[in-house]
Amino acid sequence: MTALIYLIDAVALTCGALLRTPGTNAPQKLGALAVLAVAMAAYTVARGPRFRQPEATVMLAVQLLGIASMTRTTHLDLAALSNGFGLSMLGAYASWLLARPAVAVFYAGLSLWVTAIVWRDNLYLTVAAVLLAGQAMVTAEIVHTLRRRVRRLTDVDPLTDVLNRRGVEDAARELMARQGERGAPICVALIDLDDLRQVNNAHGHRAGDALLVAAADEWRLAFRRTPVKVGRIGGDEFVLLFDGVDEVAARDTVAALRATSGVSWTAGLTQLRPRETFSEALARADAEMYANKEYKASRA
Repeated sequence: MTALIYLIDAVALTCGALLRTPGTNAPQKLGALAVLAVAMAAYTVARGPRFRQPEATVMLAVQLLGIASMTRTTHLDLAALSNGFGLSMLGAYASWLLARPAVAVFYAGLSLWVTAIVWRDNLYLTVAAVLLAGQAMVTAEIVHTLRRRVRRLTDVDPLTDVLNRRGVEDAARELMARQGERGAPICVALIDLDDLRQVNNAHGHRAGDALLVAAADEWRLAFRRTPVKVGRIGGDEFVLLFDGVDEVAARDTVAALRATSGVSWTAGLTQLRPRETFSEALARADAEMYANKEYKASRA
């Protein structure tokens, strides 16, 4: 998607350079921007799955600066206004595919474009630009709201309000992709509630659901200001994903959490190994968790 956007920009800029109308930007400037757009598209393709949102955000900023610059230097009012016709598309792109900081960058670029229009000292042109900018802002916010709602439907467990299995797997894939670049450790803890079956049998499933929610709330509160991801992958099993934390530190964190927990649970933990899949790491954590459960049962 990102590469396609910049290829479309390159084609439009090339056509503008070749079919120049008197009063518009110089062909040299349009040609240079077209080359830059092709370079950014090629960079995106070359990066492939390693292409990250911060890189896309920087490229979006460059694109918006180019739009504002062309608007400021063209001598034709219609050309200046037409530079903003694609801003709604960029707002939708930033809101749907990128993080919230990219939307802030988009709003900053949108403001620059409106400012470049205002500098032209044409009231009717300014009114038209403000209407276009408002349309772009509304589009960005609608898409952002839709994205948030779709994410809740697909990636969030409706009972506990933490990540579901799909959300956990997506988060793990993202962390593992970044791990290849940063070399930062990733740990996964698999947690199983000890008393859920007994609570369900003795007090009903509503009480069991309350226990699940209490456990999830406890972990979400404990990690609310950290990069740790909390998820429920089914039944009474939860996952903690530690980003940039080695196994020793992660075990200390889990032990401290268990010591102060109001819910009884057992955990297994492991650090992802090079070229290991998330499923393989989760299986090792699962094996340790069941071994710990058997040990607790033998002591009881």
